[in-house]
Amino acid sequence: MRPILAQAFTRIEHLVDRLTPLDAEQSEHAQARNRLLVYIGLITPVFSFSYLLISWAIDFTVGIWLQSACFILLVALLRFFSKYGAFRLCANLYLACCFLVSIAGCAFFTGGIYSMVFPWFALTPITGILLLGYGRDTLLWCLTCCSVALGFGLARISGYEFPVWYNTDYTPFFNTLCVSGLVLIIFFIAMAFDHNRGLSLKKIMEQNEALSQAREQAEIANRHKSEFLANMSHEIRTPMNAIIGFTGLCLKTETTAKQHDYLTKIDTSAQSLLQVVNDILDFSKIEAGKLFMEKAVFDLKEIIGNTASLVAVKAEEKNLEIVSSIAPDVPLNLVGDPLRLSQTLINLADNAVKFTHSGNILIETTLEGKTAQSCTLRFTVSDTGIGMDETQLSRIFAPFSQADTSISRRYGGTGLGLSITRHLVEMMGGEISVRSQAGKGSTFSFTAHFGLSSGMESALPTASAPVESSAALLEKIRGARVLLTEDNPLNQQIATELLEAAGLQVDIANNGQEAIEATKQQTYELVFMDIQMPGMGGYEATARIRQALPELPIIALTAHAMNGIREECLAAGMSDYLSKPIDPQKLHTLLATWIQPRSRVLPYQQERRRAYSTATLPDTLPGFDLASGLMRLNGKRGLYRQLILEFTGRYAHAAGELRKLQAEGKHGATEELAHAIKGIAGNLAAHRVFDLCTKIEDKARSGLILENELLNDLDAALRETLESAESLRTPLSKQETASLSEPAHTAVLLRLMHDLATLIRRDDPQAEAHLETLVARYPDITRSDNFRLLQNHLRDFDFDAALSVLERLAKEFE
Repeated sequence: MRPILAQAFTRIEHLVDRLTPLDAEQSEHAQARNRLLVYIGLITPVFSFSYLLISWAIDFTVGIWLQSACFILLVALLRFFSKYGAFRLCANLYLACCFLVSIAGCAFFTGGIYSMVFPWFALTPITGILLLGYGRDTLLWCLTCCSVALGFGLARISGYEFPVWYNTDYTPFFNTLCVSGLVLIIFFIAMAFDHNRGLSLKKIMEQNEALSQAREQAEIANRHKSEFLANMSHEIRTPMNAIIGFTGLCLKTETTAKQHDYLTKIDTSAQSLLQVVNDILDFSKIEAGKLFMEKAVFDLKEIIGNTASLVAVKAEEKNLEIVSSIAPDVPLNLVGDPLRLSQTLINLADNAVKFTHSGNILIETTLEGKTAQSCTLRFTVSDTGIGMDETQLSRIFAPFSQADTSISRRYGGTGLGLSITRHLVEMMGGEISVRSQAGKGSTFSFTAHFGLSSGMESALPTASAPVESSAALLEKIRGARVLLTEDNPLNQQIATELLEAAGLQVDIANNGQEAIEATKQQTYELVFMDIQMPGMGGYEATARIRQALPELPIIALTAHAMNGIREECLAAGMSDYLSKPIDPQKLHTLLATWIQPRSRVLPYQQERRRAYSTATLPDTLPGFDLASGLMRLNGKRGLYRQLILEFTGRYAHAAGELRKLQAEGKHGATEELAHAIKGIAGNLAAHRVFDLCTKIEDKARSGLILENELLNDLDAALRETLESAESLRTPLSKQETASLSEPAHTAVLLRLMHDLATLIRRDDPQAEAHLETLVARYPDITRSDNFRLLQNHLRDFDFDAALSVLERLAKEFE
């Protein structure tokens, strides 16, 4: 039975869909109401036709005409409604047709109030409520039905005899059909209403499901956006680290005035680009509601000191004095978000330095209010800079807005800094304001609410104190040994240069596992830990190191800068966080914060740096344009020598590798290898190798077969560079070498051998270049037969045999 009903309703649905007027601008309620009118409009003609047949069967001629008229009017009404809509008009016409023509007419000619059609009067107000709701039209029809029924009753009381124009022999049959019809039509109308309501509920459920899916998709899109921002942050910051790092290192070398000018402009532009990236990331997090405040115990005096230290370098360049002041009654041990407080203060202090050409910058902290559990502090940053007028002040905190367009052109920036600062202040439960006068400086002031930590103390009643210089901070930790855990060679070189320039001894681990092994074999005062590395990552390595060395400071070093990364690092057991590109001033502040000041032995790395800086090169070197190569490396002859040795050690047999890849049809791998050789050869000014690899790369990219002549030429060019490199494999001068008779140098040699063993275990071709570095420092080892065997195994890439020989070589010097 159910399948038959379902099929019937399906057909009715199709018919209703065709007859229901479509209007995309109508609400869901209006569309459901239209469908209900069509449903009832289809049911009623069926009953009209049925009673037409019944009227014919009982000789009720008037009934035949009345039901025929009703049937025709209802069909015409459905057509009209389907074409023109006009729901209210059609609904009232429907009720008029059914009541006045069909019900009232039939009741009048079948006995009036004694007719079994008379109870059908109740259908009109019921149907009116279903179609028109509780409104004026329904009330009018209710009154109309009551009035007609009352009229029938009064007429009968007055003695009027209503006509009975059908064969009375069929009265029981007629009465039974009237009652049955009334029940059925009420049932069908109710069922139509319920079905239509079910469809509406189904649509609502579908809409809710669609909204749920849309919300889920929006959440997924938002998550993808966050992941994209995180990845873009990492991808942008990684090359920015190299640009800013190497530019900073180049500025510390001897350069011409023009070169120094170029490098300074590169550094300024890179720093500006990095600030833009940071501002956009912060603004995106604020817009998405993903910027959260943490609650941690911190020392306010340390925050103020770090802020002043970070802006002191720029201030010194402009001969500005940075002065910080903390009122005596200000609590120092607070609970809040130290990172966001620092960011707010740094934003304001950086702006003060940017727009001030002479005078001083004052950072003041005062107490606004205090309870047993919390306090409200006011921070004020004042400058003696260019100031602003009233018009500029009115829009200073709007996003992407600056004082005016000339300010943007002259001083740069995105106009997001102060907008972000305002949001941060509000998230700290405070307000920010500014007072300024054109030409007389500006004063930014904001309040922030913090909890109080146990062991609370107030600032000492001392006068304002200038910030200790970076050089003075570093002098106290010179000679400390640190471990750098980083897998990227460029980042290793930059970080090592910066750390060694700070006077520290630096060991390198390429992943988390190596860092764990290094901390077991050596005592370090600080560990820098990258997060994303092949093999074991930074989080897992930190957790394992913490088990054995819970007090060892571990600093996260990563290009990630999205919200939550710092919190993840701290939750993983790290002590602090430093983002890439590495800011030397922030690096120095972290070093001074986490390394205990004491006297130490001069780092070996500094001796090595001096040795490389005085390394000699011949006037000419076949295969290399020495003048061009040295110019690319800012005259660093020792570094150039080292890179030549590394290049020839890695790519001496590259022509054979290219032949093998070509024979295997691996055009992509051929192109990649040629591209790698080309890039390094270009930097080293090995012009012939560069030109040949360019041709090979182009042919491989096009899927063309490499001619033997081209590969033979590359093999010859590489042999030429290898022979030149062999001529450089002579021991350094006596001043640059170390005697193995001294126990201290023997210990260093064994440590370098340990590093070499690590490279060999990873099958890293850099092992041969590392061996050459070791020989340059300790030429005495070349007298050993094991050394010559080790060198041959490394050249043949027989790493297993090389490791065995290295172990024997190490035992000779233990």
